[in-house]
Amino acid sequence: MGDPQESLRKRVLHGSLYLIIRQGIAIGIGLVGMLLITRLVGPGIYGLYSSALSIFNYLILIGLMGTNIYLIRERHDAPAELFHLAFWWLLFYGVTLMSCVWLISLLLLKLWKAYALLLLKLWKAYEDLLLATAVMGTMLPFSLVAYVPAALLERELDYRRTALIEISTTLSFYIVAIALAWLKGSLWALVIGFLISQAIFCTGFFLTARYRPLWYWNAGQLRAMLGYSISQAVSRWIYGVRELALPLIVLPLAGKEATGYFAIVNRLLGILSIVMTATQRISVPTFARVQNDLTRLTRAVNQAMHLQTLALGLSFVGFMMVAPYALPILLGERWHVPTFLTIFTVLAVRYLLAALFGIQGAALYVKKENLTMLYANIAFAISLILFAYGLMYILPTPYRLYGFLAAEFLAHLPNYYIVDCGFRRAIGNPIYSVVILWIIAFSSALLAPLVNGGLYLVAVLLLLLPPSSRGQMIALYRELRTTRI
Repeated sequence: MGDPQESLRKRVLHGSLYLIIRQGIAIGIGLVGMLLITRLVGPGIYGLYSSALSIFNYLILIGLMGTNIYLIRERHDAPAELFHLAFWWLLFYGVTLMSCVWLISLLLLKLWKAYALLLLKLWKAYEDLLLATAVMGTMLPFSLVAYVPAALLERELDYRRTALIEISTTLSFYIVAIALAWLKGSLWALVIGFLISQAIFCTGFFLTARYRPLWYWNAGQLRAMLGYSISQAVSRWIYGVRELALPLIVLPLAGKEATGYFAIVNRLLGILSIVMTATQRISVPTFARVQNDLTRLTRAVNQAMHLQTLALGLSFVGFMMVAPYALPILLGERWHVPTFLTIFTVLAVRYLLAALFGIQGAALYVKKENLTMLYANIAFAISLILFAYGLMYILPTPYRLYGFLAAEFLAHLPNYYIVDCGFRRAIGNPIYSVVILWIIAFSSALLAPLVNGGLYLVAVLLLLLPPSSRGQMIALYRELRTTRI
């Protein structure tokens, strides 16, 4: 028998590395596929699709209501009826959301036609967006219920099969979307690719988990499940306002091309952030197992922050070093590469900070500190709206996208502060000394192609000279070598 007191650090690294290795192929698929699509359709069409996708992702947040997290963290002897109940609730709720999307989209389209002369400038980019949102919304019930078998796999830390499904979903989207965009570079090429990929996402989880829903309904159990889930979901809904920023703020104020630039860079960073995605996904089921041992939980969170920061920084800097030479060839003449690189640099630094506080937030959710996360996300949402509209209105149109970047960066600061305070109060003291040093070093390297190549030397010196930095990197390297997959 294995040691029942196995280090939580081993668990986090084991699960994270498994996801990283199994999903490593997804980086290549995502990068190649995304660059081919954006080359074919250009920033305007990609911006419209990304806006519709942002609305869909936000509706998934609304639809889930945190039930997937509830199922993952539920005790291992939880009855099967609990999962059946979640399935039927998500199905009914998903059908309701789908109906609302169609009704609202059709209503807004009628209003657009009735008042076209008055609202032409505002709504011109929205007609295709509304139609695409309505069509994509058809998949809401199917996508939502797929999270029930997905929870069955994740609660057992079975990320091998989970990763294979996600890779298949990504691959199917790019194959279909690229083929259709090659024939005719329209918005609907991406929408059709999305529909097929979501069908594979849903089918894959049901077949892989061998889950067959049976009819079960219990109002008391549903209230108990939603009682926990809603308190957590509300904070996620509020933070999810960021998903709606593209269609509601960037698109009307900065235009569909600016929306496309922000969307592609944000998507690219998501692909490159495989370590952050893996670590944060593994954190909930793993942290839940030792949530009562605050010392071990604090130590694991600190170590996960180090792992994420180092891996993300190396990934971002590696891309930035080759991007000035590769992007003009890959993206084509429709895209302005200096604008792309500037946006990438700003968002990459913000991602590095998010890696620190995202893992703390996962621990707070496990400890049922939902109110702390709610306050943090309310602070973010209010700050984003105020900063975004304030900065974008006072700037000329060509610079409004940069105003939004600044607003998004500033809006996260009160969120990070509240998360940090909540973590210190409820769990323990995070250690920032080394990770902040690494973030400064990686930020210098990210700025090097835009400012001066000498900043690469500054980054290397900051990473290698301080004993604390070298020691932490050596410790992570040794731990990775001894972690068996």
